[in-house]
This record gives sequence, structure tokens and C-alpha cells, in this order.
Amino acid sequence: MRRSLLFFLLGLALILASPLIAEEDHYKGLRVTRLKERVEAPDFTLSLVDRNGETEKSLRDFRGKVILLNFWASWCPPCREEMPSLERLYRAFKDRGFMVIGVNYMERAETVMKFKRDFDLTFPSFLDKDGRVSERYRVMGIPTSFLIDRKGRVVAKVLGDREWDNEHGRAIVESLLKEQ
Repeated sequence: MRRSLLFFLLGLALILASPLIAEEDHYKGLRVTRLKERVEAPDFTLSLVDRNGETEKSLRDFRGKVILLNFWASWCPPCREEMPSLERLYRAFKDRGFMVIGVNYMERAETVMKFKRDFDLTFPSFLDKDGRVSERYRVMGIPTSFLIDRKGRVVAKVLGDREWDNEHGRAIVESLLKEQ
């Protein structure tokens, strides 16, 4: 009797833990470093570049959305590699409360706009003209990305390029979108 109760409780614990284990597998599968404790994402206000030119916006303006904040530059080969997958991920989830937001490292608006046209990028990009925001986020190399939850807290940090729209990336975004 005790033995069967023990097996029942063990099985129940495994069933209840399986979504957490699966979620962790997706972070490992994408080689994403999850923070042990979520911290407030540093806010900033920069020029946002789009097809209409430049406008001032802050990160806080996007609060309530799940954000993939990506630090990049047009001259960076790994940045160029990952841009198409970032755009596909953005297009797949943008209508559900997900944003990809680029932060361009110290380039001119014209360079960024041309790059966005060349790669057909529709997600917004900020201009970090003096590198202060990159410094504030302790970006040591590019690309560097941060996953931010709806409450504006950093969930994970990623150094280097990734294939963001694979099964792991999509599962991570799905799980963050389900959080309230």
C-alpha cells in the first residue's frame, strides 16, 4: 500500500514538473542563459528609426509586451546572420503581444534605415549613438539579446547569434506570452 502511494506521488510530481522541465529544455536548446532571478530592465529613451524617419521613444513605452531586445550593428556578420530569423519570429508573434526591438550600436540613422530596407526588417530599432545604453546593459559583444517579460523584467541574456524562430525560440516566446 505504502509503496503504491509512493509511486503515485512520484508520478504526480513528475507530471506536474514536466512543463517546467520542457521549458528549461527549450532554453538549453536555444543556448539561452536564464537569470536565476528576474530583474527590472533598465529603461532608456533613444531615437527610434522607422520608414518615416526618427522619433523619440523609451523602452517603457512597450511595457505589457514580451520583448526580445537585440543589440546589433550592420557591420557585424553574426548580426546579419540572425536578422532574418528575428524578423520571422517577430512576424509570427507580433499580433499576440510580442516585440523584437533592435538597438543599433553607434551607427547613423541612414545606415540603419538602409540595412532595415535591405533585410526587409519591420521591427523597430533604436539608435544607441554614443553606446551608453549598450554600456548600461553591459553588452560586451554583439549581437547580444535580452528576453524581457510583460512586467519589464529581464528573463534571459543571450550572447551571440541564434536561429530565433526554431522550435525552441517559438516555445520560449509562447511560454512568456502565457505569463500574466
